[in-house]
Amino acid sequence: GVTGLVKEYVSGYGLSKKDRSNLNEYFSNWEILRQCCGQQMSVRWRNDLMPEKFKISKFTSHPTCASYDIDGIEQAFMKTELYSLIEKYPSVQPLNKASLNDGNLNGTYCSSYNYLIRTQGLSIWGQPGGRPVRSKLDSAIKDQIGKGVEGLKQEAHSLFPTDKKLSVRLRNMWKRPEQEKKAWLKAVLAAREGGKSYSEYGIKMGSSADAGDGSEDINDEIQEEEINTIDTTVSADEQESGDDRKGIISVEAASKNDAETATHAIFLISFGREAAESTLVERCILSLRRKGAWGGYIVLLTDAPPERYQNEWDDNVIVMHPLEENLNAANGKTLKFTRDNTSLKPKRFKTFIIDYMDSDKRLDSVELIYYLDIDIMAGDAMGDLFSEIESKYEVSREERRGGLSKLYFFTPLSKEWPLQGGTFIVERRSSRHCLELWRREIDDMTESGRGRDQDGLRTIYERTQSGVESQCELVKMKNENFISFPTPRTFEKVTHQITYPGLIHISNSVFAKWIDEEAQNKYIHEVLELSDEEKQSGKYGKAVVRAKKSDMR
Repeated sequence: GVTGLVKEYVSGYGLSKKDRSNLNEYFSNWEILRQCCGQQMSVRWRNDLMPEKFKISKFTSHPTCASYDIDGIEQAFMKTELYSLIEKYPSVQPLNKASLNDGNLNGTYCSSYNYLIRTQGLSIWGQPGGRPVRSKLDSAIKDQIGKGVEGLKQEAHSLFPTDKKLSVRLRNMWKRPEQEKKAWLKAVLAAREGGKSYSEYGIKMGSSADAGDGSEDINDEIQEEEINTIDTTVSADEQESGDDRKGIISVEAASKNDAETATHAIFLISFGREAAESTLVERCILSLRRKGAWGGYIVLLTDAPPERYQNEWDDNVIVMHPLEENLNAANGKTLKFTRDNTSLKPKRFKTFIIDYMDSDKRLDSVELIYYLDIDIMAGDAMGDLFSEIESKYEVSREERRGGLSKLYFFTPLSKEWPLQGGTFIVERRSSRHCLELWRREIDDMTESGRGRDQDGLRTIYERTQSGVESQCELVKMKNENFISFPTPRTFEKVTHQITYPGLIHISNSVFAKWIDEEAQNKYIHEVLELSDEEKQSGKYGKAVVRAKKSDMR
């Protein structure tokens, strides 16, 4: 358990007996909090706490959580020497939480959170009302992917490609259109000897007939844990059985998850009166927290009054305000914006992302920053999106050899520009040079009195492609299922898809105003998974916000 893990670290790093004692004291309490407290607690313990109507019948009770005085454990954890030491350093303070998604401990945080689960049925995303049910079709696909090629005829092995790990294959399969999923499942079942038949899974034949039919006592809330189980071939029973590896598995897995979250941040910019009066920011952040399952840092740079977003979100949403000095040209003179180029004013701040990240010690651990326009919504898990993009395009967390600088952009719908400026990835250790080039182009357009930030990107991209600029590379990424740009022409088709892309960008300044508002609101409510109460509250506003050109999208 923890003792064995600590022993390995002490031996490997040559730590002292005092260090061994401090680590054992800290992690023996933290391991219990990790399983029995907060948003990412054990699914079994959450199920034990749930109101009866939300319980999942197939889960057995957690073997130990009910026996703990959880407030006593929390208070003992806060009294450890290592906890006090970590509290002195803001960049690592999140380690002192039950998880990065949770609030700060206060001595009764855990019992208070458990009470909310008992009374409101909080899901893993911190939302009341229990858990949604997965369709029989997706459950059958999960079952078959878990079996792999066992008992499968040789000619059908191509149905199980080996170039990606099981969890990625499962996610990709779930995202396919329903008819493709059914066709794949039927082909696998026909080729597997001695297995279930299609009818035994109870899948209805009609299109979308089995979606959300309450067919199986399994749900999307525990999707990540199930996927991890497929990858590691370690069952929930084995992980929580109390054997000697239990502590090591739980500590290592949780530490990896928290470490990954701590190394990424999402950066939003919202400028202008109408943007501040809209609820686009709230909509974006809700989608990231809920559909995107993103509990890490979100930075919002805004010129709205401080009270506009005061106490709106959790501690991992950091609200910043622009510095006047960032509106000065390289010669120190204040830039003058005209009616034709006023949109460049807020977009110039995109080029200062690294500087604003450097201004807050809490963000010291962040290595990769994803900029999103505020009219973007998350349609799927951000962690998966990050992992797939970074693997495919070799996004780096380290300083690149030879001083090479990179930025990563998706492909716009219009052929007028090679790169779409509403979403891009910043490598904290290498992207500064590219950002500075972009700023120079924006400043040149500001002085000439006309232009868009994407015009500046086009100029730099052409220079890099011709070899004139060798120290900056603007990587053009394929949109694939990473991001979609619904238009009036494609919107109806988009609304009939049974899965969502990672990011959904309904451009507020271009397309939103031309898409039927009622249909658009319905789609947005579905993406955000709003309850009836949330819809009626009006907190997330209408779909269309007629922002001025000066507003940040």
